[in-house]
Amino acid sequence: MPKRNAFAQVGYARQLLGTKDTGPRQIANVSELRSQIQFNPGAQARLFTDFLPFNSVERRSPQSVIWYRGGIDSGKSWAGSAFACSRSLQDPESRGLISANSYGQLKTSTLVVLAEFCEKYGVPLWPRGDTPEETARMIANREMCKIGNAVCFAMSAEKFAGRTQSSQEVGRGTKFRWMWLDEYAYAPEGTLETLIGRLGRGEGCVEPTALITSSINKNNPYNWAYRLFDDPDRPDSYKKVYLSIAGSSLENLHIEEGYLERLKGAYTEELYRIEVMAEYVALTKGRIFKYFSRDRHCIAAEPCPDHPLHFSYDFNHSPACAIAGQFIDGELWLLREWHLTDSNTFESSAATVNWLKAVGTRFPVSIHGDASGNQKTSNSEVTNWDIVFDAFNCEDFLTIQEFGESNPGVQNSINSCNTALRRNQIAIHPSCKELLADLGVLRFDPHGNIDKRDPKRSHLGDCFRYLVQDLLPLEIEHPKKSHSSQQMPTGVC
Repeated sequence: MPKRNAFAQVGYARQLLGTKDTGPRQIANVSELRSQIQFNPGAQARLFTDFLPFNSVERRSPQSVIWYRGGIDSGKSWAGSAFACSRSLQDPESRGLISANSYGQLKTSTLVVLAEFCEKYGVPLWPRGDTPEETARMIANREMCKIGNAVCFAMSAEKFAGRTQSSQEVGRGTKFRWMWLDEYAYAPEGTLETLIGRLGRGEGCVEPTALITSSINKNNPYNWAYRLFDDPDRPDSYKKVYLSIAGSSLENLHIEEGYLERLKGAYTEELYRIEVMAEYVALTKGRIFKYFSRDRHCIAAEPCPDHPLHFSYDFNHSPACAIAGQFIDGELWLLREWHLTDSNTFESSAATVNWLKAVGTRFPVSIHGDASGNQKTSNSEVTNWDIVFDAFNCEDFLTIQEFGESNPGVQNSINSCNTALRRNQIAIHPSCKELLADLGVLRFDPHGNIDKRDPKRSHLGDCFRYLVQDLLPLEIEHPKKSHSSQQMPTGVC
């Protein structure tokens, strides 16, 4: 038989799946299924009463993408299974998608819970093995299953946001009426955007709905999922599409006795709040800027006309980054950030100068940043710093060069930043979301260097390091020796 693309022959899939034995049909309809289910009180019950009524193909929320944000073993995947089965039984013509953040998660967890749910409540599921684990492996290998008479695709997020161009294109043209997306807070950024473009298309009458069942990403709590669903400052356009419902592990009536007590003893307080209570907390363990706290350092302020402005630049193609702030009475107030994708130094310097023209200043402007921007290349005699200073000069702004011939030591600048953060000498405007993300998640790699594997991260953190090192350098006063009284700035181990 010729190899078929999993998306290409849906009609063939229906014909093939329709010829297989789906087991005894113990459930006649979705109403019978609903009568057997007891929802956990709290978020799970609210999900199926206030937002996604179990016995309806419609939803009660105006938002089409709902995140059931739960703790460990709070019943998230069970709720996802209930959602998938309810929609499949009510309208077999509405094609669905069951997905997870990784293939391993899909095969060993998400689909296992689906198989256990169907086995417990008598929901016909094909293919079907001797155990839930075997059923999950069979579905994962086929990349599709049948719930009742409804065809559902089963694919990981990697299929829609992989590293190769072909993997990123695999979902193009597919049509789904509903989606269950498990642990998607750990999925690559951009995956959900791709899938939303596939939602609400094709045959069937299920109102377009995507249900995400996921814990907060403990490695990056304030990631894209936070910005879409829970950031209080997100735009109204996000609020019309994305809805978040939080439920802790404490709400699960069926959780193993003593399990949560063991977690509380094993976890740090921060990790317990994230993993069990489904609360947003930035983990400090392993973090580079370990003394940064959104609660303490995120403060809104406007430029003060009585003090000069400082700009700090980091030179990249995507993103091109800069920050602007003011140094007032020993405190650094960061007011604005620029995080420009697919950009360059011409555009980033123009953007900063345009902002400066809008806010105005009567002082010379201090320029900080990456000293390596003075290097010429074989392709150009014009350096990045030439471009920046030219942008200011063209608008008749006076500038002061604050950076030296070389960048400060990375560890020295990190120590200066952590000291300033610990002393509460830093205030960051809430609109500086990418900088806040950098300070909250940047970690050391196994070799002790700044982990730069994520191309979006670290660049505004670098701008921050350069600026703090220039304005608030950590200086350690050593005990005086008989032959010298010099005080030397140094790093702190």
